[in-house]
This record gives sequence, C-alpha cells and structure tokens, in this order.
Amino acid sequence: MIKSQPLFESDKLITVFTRESGMIRVLVKRALGQRFRDKGLIEPLTHSRFSLNTGSSFLYYNSADLIHGHLELRQSLTQLNLAFYCCDVVLKSTSTGQPNPDLFDCLLRSFARIAKKDAFSIVLAEFHQEFLTIEGMSDPAKPSLNADQFVRLFEQYSGQRLNLPRLELC
Repeated sequence: MIKSQPLFESDKLITVFTRESGMIRVLVKRALGQRFRDKGLIEPLTHSRFSLNTGSSFLYYNSADLIHGHLELRQSLTQLNLAFYCCDVVLKSTSTGQPNPDLFDCLLRSFARIAKKDAFSIVLAEFHQEFLTIEGMSDPAKPSLNADQFVRLFEQYSGQRLNLPRLELC
C-alpha cells in the first residue's frame, strides 16, 4: 500500500503497488465507517494480498490478507519519513498498470533495511542507485549520485517534485 485518501463520505481510494500489476487504484467502500474490520490492511506501508472486484470505473476492494505489517517502520520519525520517501519515488515514477517487479522488490528490500535501522544515509543512497539501475538511468562507469543530484535527475526524468527525507529526526 502506497497511498490512501478519503473519498465520498465513508469510502477510501487507495493506491497499491503490486509486483504483478504495478500501480493500481482501488475503491474501498465504507472504509471510514466504524464497522469496517480491515482498516489495518489498507494503510500505507502495509503489505497485503488483495481480493478485488472489477467495476465499470474502479477496482473494488473485496478482502485482504496481511503479508507484512511493517510495524517496525513506525518506530521513529526517521524510519517513517524514509519509508514514505521511497513510496513517493515509486508513486511519482510509475504509471498506473505498469508492472515493475524489480522496483517492487527494491521497495521491499528498502523497507527491510529501514526496519533493521541500517545507516539511513546508506539505505537512501542504495535505494537511489538501485532505482536508477532499474529505470535504466545509471551509468556504471560514473560514480553514484549524491541525494541532491538524484532529486534533480528524478525531477527531469519524471517532471515530479521530490522532497528528500530528513534523516536526522532520530
């Protein structure tokens, strides 16, 4: 799960990044209601397996099974900030319905390293390098880009603005 936003009175529109289908948007009916039982399964940073129904204008949520809650990403503001930054890069660089299993796996690996509290600046640099390699923008003959250079290149590539995470929040 990458992003979630309220829609209508009691519904939610969630953006999900999957290995098989890439970025998809799913309407979750009555998700904001008190009786909705799967709230934790449709929150950002949660890895769930979804059962969906196809409607005329949306994919509709039917049910979900938890694969990994990534609760350890919520231990500090730095971890949370870095995890959401990685999601933002994926969200802003991926078109709807464009499968990218390598980027999906990269995101999960980054979550695991953030959860282990590896050196956050190294996790960020390795995420950037792996992203550039996956997207075919890395030149192995050149040294790795620093974070500011990555942001400038990303903004040229995607036309989307990125805000680097603050890694000193711990």
